[in-house]
Amino acid sequence: MPRPLCTVLVSFVLVTNLLEAQESKSQSSETEAHSNVGDDAQVMSLLQQSHDINQQLPVRARFFLLTQQAQLASQMRVDLGRAWANELFALSFQTKGDRRSTTQLSAMGILARLDPDRALVLLHSMSMEEPETYRTTSPPKMQLVQRVFEVLAARDGISAIPSLEQEAALLGTEGHYPYGALGFAVVRAVSKEWPNDRPHALEGVQSVFERAFARYSQSGHGYFDDWEFGNMLQVVAGYLPGESMQPGHVFGPSHEAPNAERLA
Repeated sequence: MPRPLCTVLVSFVLVTNLLEAQESKSQSSETEAHSNVGDDAQVMSLLQQSHDINQQLPVRARFFLLTQQAQLASQMRVDLGRAWANELFALSFQTKGDRRSTTQLSAMGILARLDPDRALVLLHSMSMEEPETYRTTSPPKMQLVQRVFEVLAARDGISAIPSLEQEAALLGTEGHYPYGALGFAVVRAVSKEWPNDRPHALEGVQSVFERAFARYSQSGHGYFDDWEFGNMLQVVAGYLPGESMQPGHVFGPSHEAPNAERLA
């Protein structure tokens, strides 16, 4: 058997066994979990061995294996999961098209959970391509923006909004303004204030919406911009006064609502 193929199989078997071990462990009782500290060390040792083998593999094989390894590591050691997710993201630039998008989605999904600040930085190195397969929804990058924004908003609360608006403006210059992601973020940010200070929470949502609408109404917007702004409207509608959401109030006589046929 050729050496590269043999190496791929060894690494694949290691990862598969580790996945099965983790699944079995997740179904065990809490008492059993406390008694398996030694098992964790053994799992991490095998996982590290599997990762070390990667450097001997063709790039195509490394995409799949490193994705699995990073996901497993992220469940057991935050530092290792973060490092391997960064490695996976860097590896993605050795390919193109759907494979690059899929690899970056996997890496960023891990980083959004473990290190959202780093994920936010990496968002700017991702392409905002619009292949035909995404003509009925948002591009993958916009989905990641929403995930990262929500994590940061949940962590920092309303204080996160000014920096997220700055990031949204920067992303807008690179491709599309993430109206929907910003809407989800502000709703998540005010959730802690909602029970005790509802007026202040409502004020925060309305101010973000008004600034976003001012941008939308003053700039040219295409299919995805209409889609994103429509998403924002859906998210924040329940937090704004009813009259402010009427078409005549929101869009005014000189502006049109997002094209319903294009958003369907």
